[in-house]
Amino acid sequence: MSRQGRHEGQGNEFEPQRTRRRQRGGTVDGRRWTQIKSRSISAFIRVYPRLIVLFFTLRPPRPLRFSYFFALLVSLAVHSSAQEPNVPNSHPPEAWPAARELDEARLSAAGISVLRDGPLTLVTDLPLSAEIKQLPRVIAAAVPLFAERFDVPPKRAAEWRVQAYLIKDLAKFASLGLLPEDREFSHGLALGREVWLFEQPSDYFRRHLLLHEATHSFMAMHLGGCGPGWYMEGMAELLGTHTWDSQTGKLELGIMPASRAAAPYWGRIKLLKESHQPLSLSAVLSLDNARPMNNEAYAWVWSLAHFLEHHPRYAEVFHKLPMRVTKPEFNTRMQKMYGDDWPNLAREWELFTRRIDYGDDIACEAIGFGPTEELGAQPITVKIDPRRGWQPTGVRVAEGDRLTIRGAGQFIIGREPTGEPWPCEANGVSLEYVGGSPLGELQVAIDDRDSPLDALGGLLQPVPIGQARTIVAPLPGPVFLRVNDSPAKRADNSGELVVTLSRAD
Repeated sequence: MSRQGRHEGQGNEFEPQRTRRRQRGGTVDGRRWTQIKSRSISAFIRVYPRLIVLFFTLRPPRPLRFSYFFALLVSLAVHSSAQEPNVPNSHPPEAWPAARELDEARLSAAGISVLRDGPLTLVTDLPLSAEIKQLPRVIAAAVPLFAERFDVPPKRAAEWRVQAYLIKDLAKFASLGLLPEDREFSHGLALGREVWLFEQPSDYFRRHLLLHEATHSFMAMHLGGCGPGWYMEGMAELLGTHTWDSQTGKLELGIMPASRAAAPYWGRIKLLKESHQPLSLSAVLSLDNARPMNNEAYAWVWSLAHFLEHHPRYAEVFHKLPMRVTKPEFNTRMQKMYGDDWPNLAREWELFTRRIDYGDDIACEAIGFGPTEELGAQPITVKIDPRRGWQPTGVRVAEGDRLTIRGAGQFIIGREPTGEPWPCEANGVSLEYVGGSPLGELQVAIDDRDSPLDALGGLLQPVPIGQARTIVAPLPGPVFLRVNDSPAKRADNSGELVVTLSRAD
């Protein structure tokens, strides 16, 4: 198995190393003792009200009251503790051991360097190139971004420290006792205050992997957990995608790479585009890192996290999830938080997975769902923004309805490299084709939830309109309009197209 260009999970990366704590002289496992105390206190809080009710209901004789009380307390606490839900990837921060101490003279003699700068201690057997020396600056720049994203007070976030082992020769690190005990990993691993990663074939992907593992560490130490597998790995992948300006020290996280060249060896978009069957929302939510995840699984959890992070209607709820990573039934709670938006979210997610590409602008492509009604005898007029994807008309049709659609006006559908605008009308321009149709062409689609997206007339198989056309509705449902353009290029457009819809009975 190659160690380059891949990031495969090796089971649950979130388990503290109990063996190491015992070797440091502890006679009781620290994590286990913390769990015992935590569960005992929470169990007592839960059972105490029931204990009082039972005690007064049974009314034991005075000499036996203490015995009754004690027996009830023990039995209820044991029962309640047994019912304690298992929250994946969740452990108290204090359960993690401190990062191991480093004998820098011994490491130097073995050809291993130690860089200490800000929150990162970097231990590596790689030559200290300019790119390697920048890694502490990258992590230092990431800390305030982590703090903002996870709602951690800046002062508290500034106290976070992580020790990272960047490895070329695994045997060298093993001989010096610098590897996690009883843990194998093919690409990267995070255990509390320490992370390990193999060298990568590009500077970008090396930074990506370090940011990925650092995200795990930050969440573990400040949130007490990382949530279920899809969320844990999805957030790490989300905050691993980045841009970095070494001259200014500016770091941006959670971005959509503009092109393959902007993220060499990352490969997530390629994997998704080559996938034989896009995963449904429920399928992605069920992905679990308790077992090794393959590259395609990492691509899917990244894409869902990115979609929710940047969608203007779904981002608000998504940003509240870090405070719930230690709660049971994370996915169920999340679905309840979205409420009536959940079916629309699933629909837009499906649409996103079918069009995903570099530079995709989720905000521009967000669909505005709303109330609809049948088109009456009087025509209606709507304005279509060329900067957005599918836009609602407020009209609902039945299958077989005849509808006349007319587009009027002129708008800007793109620009030359010099900045000169491309004027366009509803017929589009033949200078460029998108999805087999002219750039800027007026199109109509009907969102029938009982039909696949690529059904004729659906959101993935729209009907071309141009300046005017009468159509027979191939599907029942709400009517949407757009001008044809790439999801990565709509931001350059401007103006509006005035569209009239009327019955053609």
